[in-house]
Amino acid sequence: KIEAALLSAENVVIIGAGAIGVEVAAGTTRRGIPTTLINRSPNILSRILDADMSEIVRDCLTSIGVNLITGEIPENIEGTERAEHVGLSKGKIPADVVIISTGIVPETELAKKAGVDIGELGGLIVNDHLRARIGNDFSSEIFAGGDCCEVTDLVTSKKSLMQLAPVARRMATVIADNICGKGTTLGPVLGPSVYVAGDLLIGSVGITSRKAEADDISIVTGYAKGVTHSTIFPDSSDIHIKLLFREQYLVGAQVIGKTGVKERIDSLAFMIKKSTTVDEMLTMETCYAPPVGTVVDPLFYAVKDAHSNIGKEKDE
Repeated sequence: KIEAALLSAENVVIIGAGAIGVEVAAGTTRRGIPTTLINRSPNILSRILDADMSEIVRDCLTSIGVNLITGEIPENIEGTERAEHVGLSKGKIPADVVIISTGIVPETELAKKAGVDIGELGGLIVNDHLRARIGNDFSSEIFAGGDCCEVTDLVTSKKSLMQLAPVARRMATVIADNICGKGTTLGPVLGPSVYVAGDLLIGSVGITSRKAEADDISIVTGYAKGVTHSTIFPDSSDIHIKLLFREQYLVGAQVIGKTGVKERIDSLAFMIKKSTTVDEMLTMETCYAPPVGTVVDPLFYAVKDAHSNIGKEKDE
């Protein structure tokens, strides 16, 4: 339906600048459709990026023509047979297609009818074997997995909703194993993610500074801007890396660039799972070939920056 509507769209308004909103805004703009992206928070992608990193994405979106409005909550959608305007406190934005991407909540009606217990986040309560809880007892006959289940966050040890395909796939394997009597457990999860907005790749894993503050976790960060490979070769581009450490242990990472983002997030997710320290990361070894990398990977400079900041924190 969205595809059909875009064929004749003259103005698109997207409400919500999370991952899907940002991806769609970049896509509709590249199709030549005037696009406005509205977000209630001052920062876009605030669930997965710190404010300084979200500015990089903001600059990219505005450079390709997205009309980005932040710190605003739409008041209404006006129109007769179809949308015509989205009302804001400062005026109206023309729109004949409005896409709302303001988040999701677990749809648990079927589970409730089956008597499955629901957690504080609105998701299904399961144990490590993904057996559903019914009347405070974990059933041996009913399993649950996927976006509607609450899981344990590896960094915070708190319950979380990680509505991502890789997490759901792991859950499916755990359920299949346990149906066959193997006794497999899920354990805490990280939920690394990567998104594509035009030519830009946006990756995140672990906690953000905002999440750390909310959970009263003291962190030290390191940042570096580098290039994806030697500039004597074509298509070399900038890459931005931010790392978050708690008591010298890596607990979060954000990477933004045109290439090499997924691979770095995958490796950083593994480092978080292995409780890697900043000192250990200083000794890491990386590949080098001018067409695909640099002698010193930009990741090392982010680690070095964090190490320096940790040293300053100790001195204080």
